[in-house]
Amino acid sequence: MDDNHLDFLLVLGAGALVGLLFAYIARDIETPARALILLATVQGSFLAIVISVFLLSLQVNANVFSPLTLEQFGRPNILTGLILLYVSSILLDLLHLITLSDPLFQHGLNLNTTLGIPVGVATVCLLSLIPIQQVMADLVAPETILRRTADNADTESLIQDQSELNPSTIENIEPPKRTPLLTIEQVLISSSNRDDEFTVRQSIYYMSNMISDFLLNYPITNSENEDTETDLEITDNSDINQQCAYIFEHWRTCIEIGTNGEKGRIELLNATHLKLTNLLIKEGYTEPVNNRLDELASIHLQAFEINYIEPELLESYSDLVSTAIDADETNLIEPILSSRLRICEDITTTDPVDQDYIDYLSGERRDVVSGGLSHTINNLKTITEREEISKGLRRRTSKNAINRIDTILLNLINKLQVSETENADAQGIEHNILTELQSSLLSVLSSIYETDELIAKNLAIAAVELSVHREQNPDRFRHHLEDEVSEDHLSSLLSTIKGTDSPESLRQMCPADREVELFIQELGEQTS
Repeated sequence: MDDNHLDFLLVLGAGALVGLLFAYIARDIETPARALILLATVQGSFLAIVISVFLLSLQVNANVFSPLTLEQFGRPNILTGLILLYVSSILLDLLHLITLSDPLFQHGLNLNTTLGIPVGVATVCLLSLIPIQQVMADLVAPETILRRTADNADTESLIQDQSELNPSTIENIEPPKRTPLLTIEQVLISSSNRDDEFTVRQSIYYMSNMISDFLLNYPITNSENEDTETDLEITDNSDINQQCAYIFEHWRTCIEIGTNGEKGRIELLNATHLKLTNLLIKEGYTEPVNNRLDELASIHLQAFEINYIEPELLESYSDLVSTAIDADETNLIEPILSSRLRICEDITTTDPVDQDYIDYLSGERRDVVSGGLSHTINNLKTITEREEISKGLRRRTSKNAINRIDTILLNLINKLQVSETENADAQGIEHNILTELQSSLLSVLSSIYETDELIAKNLAIAAVELSVHREQNPDRFRHHLEDEVSEDHLSSLLSTIKGTDSPESLRQMCPADREVELFIQELGEQTS
């Protein structure tokens, strides 16, 4: 039993006690007519005040949030019950007033029920305002509006009408319909304009929940759910994609407002957006995923702009890679990796307005770039270890990822050289990023070599090219290689890269082929 039910029981008990008390005290007194008239008048006045306050609350709520929220106030029957209670009590007073000369209840008890019953019921009416005022306050609270909107929404109410999808096919234009998504979107916008941070976050949370429910319950035409019982018409994939596009138009408002907030708001937006993207992949909605990946990258870039620079944000893409593999949506792996590398590319190509490029890239942003590149290399290991991924897809994904990393490093090194000053540690930034990347390349070689020698060879050559660029001696590189690669694979891997005529890895940023070939040759001689 919750607190509201307990309060109402206490009110009923208090009304019964007061009624008995008045009935006992007035047992030998003739009930005056004006007492019943006074009871009816007082209750009518209180009822008018309550209704006025409630209507004023609705008007304020509609002005503050949106007129769309008024729909939620038509559903609760609290006010209806209160009106019925007061009307019943007033009618009871009038009934006793009419029958004063011949009381309604004849009994042998020495009690004045003609007065006691109306007073007891009136007491219940008046005291009921105590718990009801809290209920009504909760009813107009923004979180209650959002929660009730989300709870009352169903899949059918979220689906866009077919006439809106194909307006050219109809002759009569129908008025637009209000939807739960539009209601929450309007609350979100108004809350943002008023700097109401709590309601903004609540709106983002509840809209993500509604979209999640839609994705879980919307019927998809496939072999697994053809026999599923549903009141909705099973539609084709083109309609599904249209509906998803319609749904995520509202979610775009969450992204626009969510990325203009502080750390807490962006954390919530990132978590909910990642949840929706994972759900799209799991449920087979592959077409909208690319747009969600672009939006996820934009969320992260905006987070970095407000100095919420957390390298852990980029781990989100590793979760998406795992989800895509588990859902057998391997065609999404490359776009996911590309989305993460886009963040690294945007950071390294940014021209900061109010600070030096090297100062801008130092510290946490440098860690984001190096972490993004390293996570991508580790994802290549995950991809090669999964047998369900074709060899062609593994090799294409690996090649494209290395090419993208090559471009990022080239842009980075060029901008560091242009921006270098006496007090700026450009070499330190380059050293840290390249060192972590090289360590990641070496750490995955042994595992990848067991599955795909070609990918392992290309990654090993990339590690060699980084050593040549950093002017490391082959002996030092060999020691690093021995620490990371098992003895069973070391000699064969070195033989493989030594026999490479035309290595193809980090070709844009690294020295001439001849320098790489000499390095590999010397490395092989030291090993032998």
